[in-house]
Amino acid sequence: LKVLEKQQGNFKATYRAGIAFYHLGDYARALRYLQEARSREPTDTNVLRYIQLTQLKMNRCSLQREDSGAGAGTRDVVG
Repeated sequence: LKVLEKQQGNFKATYRAGIAFYHLGDYARALRYLQEARSREPTDTNVLRYIQLTQLKMNRCSLQREDSGAGAGTRDVVG
């Protein structure tokens, strides 16, 4: 991020920031940086792959929140 403060158009720093946030689990910030990297290098396969991975993770997290919220306080009784 320090590089981006001085060189806002640095593709490699933008891409690496996206990857770092992805691995930290901050998918919203990761996606923001990865989409910025894609705007600079639209055909970079690594950027495209990590955008897909990030979107998958965000969708899974969203589904898990919905599932845990919908079933909160209820249990199936088998008997």
